[in-house]
Amino acid sequence: MTMKTILDIVVSALLFAAGCDSSLGLKPRISAAMTGVGRELRITDYSAFGGWGTGENGHGIYVVVWAEKDACDYQPNLKLELEDAAKVSAALAGCDTVMKYDYLNLHYTNRYGHINGSLWIVAGGAQVVMKRETLRELRDANTPASEYPQRWKFLHGFKDRPDSKESLLWPENSY
Repeated sequence: MTMKTILDIVVSALLFAAGCDSSLGLKPRISAAMTGVGRELRITDYSAFGGWGTGENGHGIYVVVWAEKDACDYQPNLKLELEDAAKVSAALAGCDTVMKYDYLNLHYTNRYGHINGSLWIVAGGAQVVMKRETLRELRDANTPASEYPQRWKFLHGFKDRPDSKESLLWPENSY
């Protein structure tokens, strides 16, 4: 074996091992939880990765979700984004992979397309965090998704306006 072949094998093994806790390894592990809610919410893409941050203790799982909405569903508030984030949170509460992490950090975004002839795609999003213990309590009590927002930490949200390039913003804990 040449040195290059040995190096290729070592690098491949390290990449595979690192992928076990990266988006390469986590997306398939949460796909079963995302499938049912994905059809209902018209989720077009999602990713998942482990990391630290958001002022929470421990190692969290970050899930980023993109979904499509009809332009006629647009509202100049975060109501739909928060309802949909609650449904995704409830689905992920039933996922063993999510329960291995100390918290869930969910970034949820709806895309409404071009509204009223706007040149840009109008979108709205929310970022929320829930601790593993909270997710477990809600899951075990069969709590409806509509009650999840009462127990999460709202980090921030935004909603594009079809008539302006400035988005509506909701800072931390303001919603």
